[in-house]
Amino acid sequence: MPSHGIYVDPAGNAWVGGNDNTDHQILKLTSDRKFLLQIGHSGASEGSNSTTQPGRLAHREFNTTNNGLFVADGYHNKRVIVFDAGNGAYKRHWGAYGKKPDDTKLPHNNPESPQFGNPVHCARQTRDGLLYVCDRANNRIRIFRKSGEFVRQIVLESRTLGSGSAWDLIATEDPGQRYLLVADGSNGAHPGARKRRAHRLLRPQWPQRRRFPLGAQHRHRHAGKRLHLGGRYRQARAALPPRAIGARRCGRTGTCLRLDAAIS
Repeated sequence: MPSHGIYVDPAGNAWVGGNDNTDHQILKLTSDRKFLLQIGHSGASEGSNSTTQPGRLAHREFNTTNNGLFVADGYHNKRVIVFDAGNGAYKRHWGAYGKKPDDTKLPHNNPESPQFGNPVHCARQTRDGLLYVCDRANNRIRIFRKSGEFVRQIVLESRTLGSGSAWDLIATEDPGQRYLLVADGSNGAHPGARKRRAHRLLRPQWPQRRRFPLGAQHRHRHAGKRLHLGGRYRQARAALPPRAIGARRCGRTGTCLRLDAAIS
């Protein structure tokens, strides 16, 4: 069973998700490998509105308040789905705007898309009762209440091509969880976003080169080559400029986001 991550819940149980084209199951195991629960099964996917079968899920997280398991589903489906972590029973699911998902194939790298792209790559909770969902290929983070009600979105590097910019995130551990640390795998950066405010990426001091359609882990293959991008030949570089006007540094390659209006 090719898996995509392991999540350990507060009780010490491990949740493993299948990620092969014919493997759509979640397994719950104890720390000493004793089998406890299975959700879904191997075989064909049943689409984004199945109540029993994930579709190459990407990430899962436990909610201690109501014993729910939030699943970012995923590489095949285009939704968030919630199961009961005790018995595996279906609870609810939703698409990009908190409504019924649609499996229609739509272009990626579109922050205004009416549906999630593939993959729906993470689902992370914060203490204020919100759920942050990585719509990786559409360069955005979707924010929901745990009921599935859509709140708003954060767009990250909207012109990013290929695998997109919103790969994963985690809230900081300060009392108010004021910041999100976001992994931007395509651009090789981890910009910080102030969670409670609308975001605006600071413009760099010089024009950024057009994003390569491959992830940051592949950009070194192009370094030193002349690539035809945006109607011009450009000299490829393995790294992007790290500085931005007025931005504070977030690691060696990332810049932070400065934020404006508060969430209601």
